[in-house]
Amino acid sequence: YDAQAVGIDHNSSENVIENNDLRFGGDGIFIRANEGPIAPETVVPPRNGSHRNVLRNNDCSFSPNNAIEVDLVDDTVIEGNNCSYSHYGMWLGYSRRCLVRGNVCLGDTAHAIEIENGQDDRLDNNIFGWQEPALTTQTSQTALVLRQNGRDRTPSGPYQVVNNVFLGVTTGARLRDTPATFVNNTLFPAGQEPGVLAATEGTGNARQFNSVVRQGLSTMPPQPDGPEVRSVSALRPDGLTTLKGTHLRVGAFTPVVTINGIPVPVRQAFDSFITFVMPPDFWNRPVEPRIRLRVFNGRGWTDIQTQSMQWPANQSRLDTITPDDYAAPKTLAVTGANLRGGRLLLEGKPLVMVSEQAERLVARLPASWNAQSHGNLVWTRGNGPDSLQTWPIALPNWVPAAKK
Repeated sequence: YDAQAVGIDHNSSENVIENNDLRFGGDGIFIRANEGPIAPETVVPPRNGSHRNVLRNNDCSFSPNNAIEVDLVDDTVIEGNNCSYSHYGMWLGYSRRCLVRGNVCLGDTAHAIEIENGQDDRLDNNIFGWQEPALTTQTSQTALVLRQNGRDRTPSGPYQVVNNVFLGVTTGARLRDTPATFVNNTLFPAGQEPGVLAATEGTGNARQFNSVVRQGLSTMPPQPDGPEVRSVSALRPDGLTTLKGTHLRVGAFTPVVTINGIPVPVRQAFDSFITFVMPPDFWNRPVEPRIRLRVFNGRGWTDIQTQSMQWPANQSRLDTITPDDYAAPKTLAVTGANLRGGRLLLEGKPLVMVSEQAERLVARLPASWNAQSHGNLVWTRGNGPDSLQTWPIALPNWVPAAKK
């Protein structure tokens, strides 16, 4: 979607958006008011606001822009959403009295959440930042930015930031001309250096109570309340999976379950078991024969659990994609299941087939293709409502480099 998977605009209030797969949207969910005019040195007036909407348990990850954007509206509830691997997890400009609770914002390239000129928002029991494998490469990332933008007189803050986890960042939050109160937050800093929970600029101030800066996760000793996974039910695409263990949930914090490092939607979470949703695909990458599963309970990670996926016998899928040397003639070898009789499309255009078997295809790449090219690769068979298609694979992000 170029713009958004779900859009709410112009006096559209009290809607409920719940339990949706909105991955790869331009924005996952976008809400705004037609307010204005926004004149310099004035307070932005409320006009045509879309207020009191509820966004709950949606997977809005992998947006190139904002997983969730909520602008210039009041009393939005944003709860239990996956806002990971996007540019911004959330952009909440000029939001007022919004409740942001129990969301997962990991691996976002800009910030987990940024709010300009918001007022009286509460951020409660969320997880912001980067997972443990990224700690050594994302040391300068700031997860939360709360600021007055300097363009008009609309005030910024105050905010309540309560019971959140800032994971793998040097600075948890940065405030500019913005008051905020931080209570019972936990920062796991990147690397060996001590981190800063909240840094301030200008007239902003961050009052901190009972917040903890803990040793980096990569060097933490075992915790007495550390989580442990003891069993995992069968993993099937587009199905519910249950894992059992101990210390899987601590307090009100909703544990994070990752598959190959990517958070998946959690539906139920208790101390002894968690139920989560396995997506129908492997996001924008090929199938892997064994998946790596981990749980984070707000205080530490479980050991990695290695599990097999149970794919339907008749499902067509792409398991590996390997390029020939990037010299003419360029070819692409694809292995998978149930691939005979179909076509490979690169950016919607069919590739010329060199050889075809049920589990292995070789196709010729366009003459213009090179190691820096990008595109989506899809296998498809048939037309109309009975056609089959694999999910798009992003090239060359998930293709091994050609052998030299």
